[in-house]
Amino acid sequence: MPMALDEHLHRVKGLDPGAAEARNNRNVEDYKEWTLGPMPVSDFMRAFLGVGAPPRTMMPSSKSAFKSVPSKGTSAADVYGPLITALNKKVKGKSRCPGFVFDNASASSPHPTSLGHMLPHICVYREENLETVKNGEPGSRTELGYAELFIEVIAGDSAYDFFTDPPSGATDGKPHSHDLASKFWDDQSALFANRSLGQQISYAIEIFARQPRLCLFSVAIAGSRARLFRWDRAGCIVTESFDIRAQPDLLCEFLWRYSQAREYKRGHDRTVQPASPEEESLFSRCIRAHVRSQLQVDGAELDRAVTEHYEPNHVAAIHVLEQDAIAKADTIHRFLVSRPVISPLTLAGKGTKGFWAVDTSTHRVVFLKDTWRSHDEEGSVLASMIDKGVRNIPAVICHGDVPEEFPIQGETKVEPWEIQVTFTDEFSLRPWTCKVRGKVYQFTKSVHYRVVLRDVGYTLRHFSGTEELLTATLDVLRAISDARYKACRLHRDISLGNIVLVAEPGRTVRRG
Repeated sequence: MPMALDEHLHRVKGLDPGAAEARNNRNVEDYKEWTLGPMPVSDFMRAFLGVGAPPRTMMPSSKSAFKSVPSKGTSAADVYGPLITALNKKVKGKSRCPGFVFDNASASSPHPTSLGHMLPHICVYREENLETVKNGEPGSRTELGYAELFIEVIAGDSAYDFFTDPPSGATDGKPHSHDLASKFWDDQSALFANRSLGQQISYAIEIFARQPRLCLFSVAIAGSRARLFRWDRAGCIVTESFDIRAQPDLLCEFLWRYSQAREYKRGHDRTVQPASPEEESLFSRCIRAHVRSQLQVDGAELDRAVTEHYEPNHVAAIHVLEQDAIAKADTIHRFLVSRPVISPLTLAGKGTKGFWAVDTSTHRVVFLKDTWRSHDEEGSVLASMIDKGVRNIPAVICHGDVPEEFPIQGETKVEPWEIQVTFTDEFSLRPWTCKVRGKVYQFTKSVHYRVVLRDVGYTLRHFSGTEELLTATLDVLRAISDARYKACRLHRDISLGNIVLVAEPGRTVRRG
């Protein structure tokens, strides 16, 4: 998926390369509130990639798999170069990770040493996607749009690992007092480790923004010592450290299990699919017509305005199952989307994406909000306010929690355990959980949720005159007044990004 553009439609919103260092520092500061560890590697694999052991007759031998990877190097390249070779090597015709290829993504960055332009040292792609990645335009960051997982080499020395495991036997059956965050011997080492962790978080954030995902896996390596990571919208779980030279079976088994897991187990959202060429043509026509009706522009100005919502060859179909409904043809709605108007720029939280979408059944342009909720459904709250007579509330077309997969055929009830939810919270009180910078945090479970609204338009930044500005503002104030009078819950965010001007048929004035 493309990412949202800034207000000038010149670059990706919120990812200014010049501000990368400040973003990374903020991400590292935030990480302590949503990181759990160190989880035993075997528990990690069983919990997230299946309970059954991989069939040893099919899995290549892991013996001496990474003997060519040095235990220490003068740079990260000393480690990831031999590692890529070892990971792609076939053993008696068998792959370490069948169907996937390991590639030096960092080499494709136009500025590989600049924070805002860096890419992971190793990205793992499906074999059929490698050519697409290689043919991507330099600087387009196609790599993060197709990365299945990534491997980052922190440094050639394990001393720069950002985390420190507790001594063996340190736990007494409760979260123990050891602090997972490493204490470095000098400021320069701490700065280096912070920068590395910040980069890993930034890669995870961007992959989530560029792909429809439930979760993401990654591997961090310092010297020859590795840790596995699982990221979702609640936080991150990190495993104990292990030596890939002395214990090659752990990394080999993780990659094998990953290759054998179903797509949703690997973190993909199966309710989002590529649109057909015919659907893309429909999307383009409908979006152009709606932009023209909203802004009253044409020609080059129209073409430019359309780029806020549509990138050619990047149209997807998103499905919405009506809340609490039996999954069947008339309760699963299909919407076409391309470039969102908002992309998530943090890891933990709601992860909201907002799209101008086209309803494939009516060809109407609507607004689709894809988010992770921890409270009531927004669609139900809006419907309740409309029922109580609150004015100027957007009409809900459909809304619902997102299942892991839709049934292939027939009518099926989606059970609660089949809904996409975050899992980090379920491990917050395990015996292996350590403090991070002095605290053990409690996590909130979030549910993947979508709501589709009938009204779609532009923010107040696009008002054409005083009448539009005052009309839109007045409508919002009336809605707030009505909600308070009728004892309704209300969002109450009336910032520029939350007041929308919508064209009404037969009128030139747009209302909020």
